[in-house]
Amino acid sequence: MVTIDKIVQNIGKFDGKVENHRMYERAKENILALKEDKGTLKLEQTLKMNTGYNEFNLPREPQDYNISLGDVIFNVRSETTTKRPQYKTAVTQMENYISGIMLLLSSDRIITGVAKEEGKWCISADTLLEQYELIIAGVKSPGIKQTIKYEVSGLMVQENIPQDMHLSVENNGNLTVDNFRNYVRKDKLLEVSEKYIKAYERALGKEKKIAGIIPVNSRKGYKEENTKAEGTNWAYVAKSLVNDSFDSDDTMGELNILADPNISIKEKRKSLPDYDLFIRAPYGEKKLYIGLESVYHRIQGLKDEKVITSDRTKYISKEIV
Repeated sequence: MVTIDKIVQNIGKFDGKVENHRMYERAKENILALKEDKGTLKLEQTLKMNTGYNEFNLPREPQDYNISLGDVIFNVRSETTTKRPQYKTAVTQMENYISGIMLLLSSDRIITGVAKEEGKWCISADTLLEQYELIIAGVKSPGIKQTIKYEVSGLMVQENIPQDMHLSVENNGNLTVDNFRNYVRKDKLLEVSEKYIKAYERALGKEKKIAGIIPVNSRKGYKEENTKAEGTNWAYVAKSLVNDSFDSDDTMGELNILADPNISIKEKRKSLPDYDLFIRAPYGEKKLYIGLESVYHRIQGLKDEKVITSDRTKYISKEIV
């Protein structure tokens, strides 16, 4: 396929010749275009909305919604799922909570529960733990999974994959016969490109390398790059701060330890030296307060303690001199 002014053309099957690198590049471009196609995305959004289920109205058991127009039948299955915790979101929200407090304080705002000790803004351990537990709970709350499938009948069964298609045609997302048919056609064109890329890269991987480059003609080649991507272990950061009560792990989070009245302040200072700790009695009752900046800096330190690595292979276009 090739995209010219949002026109996608069918490139067919890979013929086994790595010299056809232009078709490979076109296939990659079109996968990106088709996956970002507004018509497809809008129609999927409309179909999901018509089920009546969403993040705030979860089905008790899997529910199927079917709609047929012309010779295309769509099925949308809605299921309540346990989210894979978005710990990165949780950690970001933890940072933003502190940053938001500090921003308001810099504007001479008074925030209940926040005080200054020894020139440092601090908050009670109980309050901070409660806020962070809410953040963790938020990223682990049940979610909804909606899977869209389709079947074709009649003339659509016999219809060949289009030779070309304009992606901007009928992209309003409405439930119409034309939109249903175009959705199927775009999906078929996407499948053609994905198969072409897989087949081409399999063939490319079998070719001999010259100075690390796989030549496809006298002037062009591809360099296979195997890289290791490193990223923050967000789950480690979140769980180090707050005990994940939804799991069977008995390890206490650092904020759980600081908020525990059964652990002495001396022991807390010894085991968790990164935190600025203060004793205050705002209403006549002694409570432990934690320096906000020390919490923020501790989060940054936890980010560097453990990283996740993943191996990636990609082919980079190279000109042969």
